[in-house]
Amino acid sequence: MFPRCDLACTPCCMTVTPRNIGEVADVVRTARDMGFRMFSFQPAAYIGHPARWREDLRAIGGDDVWTEIERGVGARLHRRALQIGDPRCNRTAYGAWAGERYVPLLDEDDPRDARALQTFVASLGGMDFDVPRHLLAARLLRAIARHPGALPVGAPESGELVPACAQHAALDPAEMARLARQLPMAQSSPSSHPREDCSAA
Repeated sequence: MFPRCDLACTPCCMTVTPRNIGEVADVVRTARDMGFRMFSFQPAAYIGHPARWREDLRAIGGDDVWTEIERGVGARLHRRALQIGDPRCNRTAYGAWAGERYVPLLDEDDPRDARALQTFVASLGGMDFDVPRHLLAARLLRAIARHPGALPVGAPESGELVPACAQHAALDPAEMARLARQLPMAQSSPSSHPREDCSAA
């Protein structure tokens, strides 16, 4: 059985040409408001027979497209924080919107984020999280045993680091209850999130 997928895990895709590059920012803004959370923009390859290119003949580079994506987001995107693949072909930024404000998950200019990413990859890199709960719990326990304290998250109100719920949901229900009080989260209806949250383990 496959997990339910909605617009949050369906990419909004667009091939970018000289004719439509000015629309990229609007596509980002509009599609985001429609519920898309992944975007894929591919510059059209300016190769082949010239007759194939009927409008404004010119190559469009990744920098041109990236500038328009950032304009649509309304913020700088930190693509160097986590590079996957060849940077000439793939640029990725991870973040979230807090209301109307985009917030990067990883800041490429902050050495603390680089260290946190290295720790995460060392302890959980390559782990498949989309498995039955008992198998995920065993994998998390093994990773935690090998890298104790490798999954901290920040409590913005107090500035302190606390263990992530992934390890405590599986290990200690009392600790999970304490963390729920320390890091209160807005309650949502079950229909708004197709997957179970990490406190349900």
